[in-house]
Amino acid sequence: MIPLCNVGNLMLHARLLAVARSQNTLNVSVRVKSFYVTTPIYYVNSVPHIGHLYTTTLADVSCRWHNFRNGVTTARLLTGTDEHGLKVMQAAQMKKTGTMQYCDQVSKK
Repeated sequence: MIPLCNVGNLMLHARLLAVARSQNTLNVSVRVKSFYVTTPIYYVNSVPHIGHLYTTTLADVSCRWHNFRNGVTTARLLTGTDEHGLKVMQAAQMKKTGTMQYCDQVSKK
């Protein structure tokens, strides 16, 4: 058994478990605490701007750093858009398109 007295040993232990699981040589259930990173819910009543890039990049870097630091993939990144509301409907009407079609067009950008 590897003593878990410091972060280095914990990371080594996690990597050894991950390798053993991937090679099907170990069938042990180990609970790893999940880490969730979310972005704001983006409104689609206009094209994306620098604020979208800033918060998405920070969330992505935070998620990747957490996974790198722990040696296993325990962090999850969640993002999305808010496709409901009066502003979205008004923006779609100004473009003379349906609300869902408008949301899909903006989300692709």
